[in-house]
Amino acid sequence: MKKFTVTRSWKAFALLSIVVSMSLLATFLLTGILSEPKSPLTIAETITMEMVKWEFERPYGTIHVGENVRGFYEKEIKLFQEISIDDYHAGSWAYGGSDYVELWVNATVALQAGFVNSVNITFWEDYENSEVRFFEVQAWPEFYSHVENLSIVNYAHHLRLGGLKAFMSLEGINRPKSVHFDGFVLWILRSPQNKTHSMEIATELVYHNGTAYKKVVQPFQLKIGPDDNDSFETAKEIHEGYYPKLYIGPEDGDEKDYYKIYAAQGQRIKITANATSITAPFFVLYLYDPEQNLVFASEREDRVQTIDFVANSTGFWFIEVRVYASHGFYSLGVKQ
Repeated sequence: MKKFTVTRSWKAFALLSIVVSMSLLATFLLTGILSEPKSPLTIAETITMEMVKWEFERPYGTIHVGENVRGFYEKEIKLFQEISIDDYHAGSWAYGGSDYVELWVNATVALQAGFVNSVNITFWEDYENSEVRFFEVQAWPEFYSHVENLSIVNYAHHLRLGGLKAFMSLEGINRPKSVHFDGFVLWILRSPQNKTHSMEIATELVYHNGTAYKKVVQPFQLKIGPDDNDSFETAKEIHEGYYPKLYIGPEDGDEKDYYKIYAAQGQRIKITANATSITAPFFVLYLYDPEQNLVFASEREDRVQTIDFVANSTGFWFIEVRVYASHGFYSLGVKQ
C-alpha cells in the first residue's frame, strides 16, 4: 500500500511539472521572451526586375551629387523604390580618412487585395575593406528612418568581408495593404582613389495576393569609377550618346580630361559639354586631330561648350576638357 502511494504521488508530481512547464512556455511565447519558430513560406512566383544601374566618376573633393535611381513595378501591387545619392565626402576624419557616400533607401508598396508580408533590403560588394553603415541605427525608426505598417525585426551592418555588407529585414504589422520604409545609409569606401567600386542593393518584397505568396525583387547597381583620363595616352574612348557625372576640378589636380572618338574623313561630329553640379565648373574645350595637332579651342571659359566639326582625316580625334574655375560634375553629349 505504501509503495503504491509513493508511485501515485510521483506520477502526480510529474504531471503537475508538465502542466507548469507548458504554462510557462505559453507565457514566454506570449510575452516575447521566446519566439515561436515560423514555417518557411511557400512562394508561388518570384519576379526579378531588370537591374537599375547608375555610375559616376570618383571625385577628389567633397561634393553634392543629388541623383536618384528608381525602380517601378505595377501589376497586382504598386511598388516604388528609390535610392538617393546625396553627398560624396572625401577624406573623412570620422572614418579614418576614408571617402564615403550618403545614401537614402526608400520603398513604398500598396495593393488592393491581400497583404504585405515582408520587405528585405540587402547590400553587396566584393571589395573586402568597404563598409555599409546604418547611420546611428539606435535612433531608427524615430529619427533617421521612417516606417509605416512595418517593424524592423533584424539587421546587420559593418560587415567587412567581400559579399554581403549589410541587410535589414522588416515585417508587415497586422497584414497591411500598404507599407513604407526609408532610411539613411553610409557607404564607406576605404580604398585608394584609383579603385573601382560596384555595389548591388536589392529590395525583396513578399506579399499575399489573396491566394498565394509572391515575391518581387528589384536590384540596383551603384558604380564609382576612377577619374584617370588625364592625358592623350589615357584618353577615354567615347561614341554617340550621353555621358553624365564626369568630374573635374583644378584644386584637386584634375584640371584636364581627355576623350577620343573615331571619325571617318568627311564625317560630322558634334560634342557638347555641360556643367551639371551646383558648383558648376567653368571650362574650355580643345579639339585635336589624329596626329594630336590642335585644330579648335573655345574662345572663353563657360559652363556650356560645344564643338561641331567635320573630320578631314580618318582616325581617333581627341577632345580636351580643361577647367578654369570651381569644380564639379559635367556631362558630354555626342552626335555622329
